[in-house]
Amino acid sequence: MRGEDILDEAIAFARPLLESLAMQSSPHLAKHINDALSMPFHRGLPRVEARKFIHFYEEEESHNETLLKFAKLDYNRVQLLHKQELGVVSRGNSDQLPADYLKILYKAVLDFFEELGDDEGNEGRSYCINYTKERYKEVVRSYLVEAQWFYDGHLRPFNEYMHNALISSCFSLLPPVVFLGVEKLAGVKEFKWLETNPKLVEASKFFGRLLNDMVARKDEEKEGHCLAGNCYMKEYGVSKEKAMEELRKMCDNAWKDMNEESMRPTAVPMPLITSIVNLARMMEVVFQYDDGYTIASSLKDHVTLMFVEPIPED
Repeated sequence: MRGEDILDEAIAFARPLLESLAMQSSPHLAKHINDALSMPFHRGLPRVEARKFIHFYEEEESHNETLLKFAKLDYNRVQLLHKQELGVVSRGNSDQLPADYLKILYKAVLDFFEELGDDEGNEGRSYCINYTKERYKEVVRSYLVEAQWFYDGHLRPFNEYMHNALISSCFSLLPPVVFLGVEKLAGVKEFKWLETNPKLVEASKFFGRLLNDMVARKDEEKEGHCLAGNCYMKEYGVSKEKAMEELRKMCDNAWKDMNEESMRPTAVPMPLITSIVNLARMMEVVFQYDDGYTIASSLKDHVTLMFVEPIPED
């Protein structure tokens, strides 16, 4: 959390020692240390971290065979469910879409919300649905603002850019969409909590947007896209390296805020808190080294381990 100077000093002290220890350790332990240094466990996706830890634990001499067997069985059973779900959503071919497919998609979204309202038919649920609709509209408006900036060819002041970019990141939209799918946990109270823009949501938005912009491709910069780093460089007159350093500090502070909000009593159930943190974890994995959203090959190993290759149980 912010203000924990002693822990910050401990991290700065321990990191070089761990890096040195990794160089002197067995390949098995060295990989475990380096993984922790590059992606702290609590910032990684639980499924990715589980797969890595099962492999590490298996190579430990003191491992428990029964526990290891059940861990593998559990992982593989869940992976099988994921495969079935992916089979459903991946049916069809994008080349077969009609020319006006966006209109069809737009109507499908409207019909979806209409059906939600019809199925529930209560005033509280209507509030939740309308709130989510407004977040969709908000995102579309932010895209139009970004398009105007692009055609104007002018970089915006950093704070002005971030005000709009936090919306276009979709991190204001994704939590209510998730909440709609877990009606037993999320009602009017939880949606009103979202409406207050709590620190957890604000931090996840900030982290997601900055991390995305920090790994933006060079062609995006050349084309004139408005990005956080460029806006920061222009406003404060600093080099790209200095701007990236400052953005990384902002990302670390955003994680500290998410940590703080995850560890204190909250007005909403913990599974909902975790769902928001998991969105940030997803961004951490997708954009750790590259723009994984655009350059899908950078995520190939993660996708293969999570959804394709089961853990050998023999």
